[in-house]
Amino acid sequence: MVGRLSKDDGSPDKIAIWRLFEEIDVNGYNQISRSEFAKLVKCIEFGQVVDDAQEAVIKLVQDLDLNRDNE
Repeated sequence: MVGRLSKDDGSPDKIAIWRLFEEIDVNGYNQISRSEFAKLVKCIEFGQVVDDAQEAVIKLVQDLDLNRDNE
């Protein structure tokens, strides 16, 4: 996976973010599917155990899915 997603000054590192997006979007549809997002969530170390990764995915998709297409 990609390292930091921000530059030293705190601004977004657009190149790193794009690389991460491309790595997650394995089917190349230019959107992250629920299953692709689930794989990402399972790889992230939150500093605590995520008992139900699927529940975490559902909550994150609800918060991040701006166009409400569930993708």
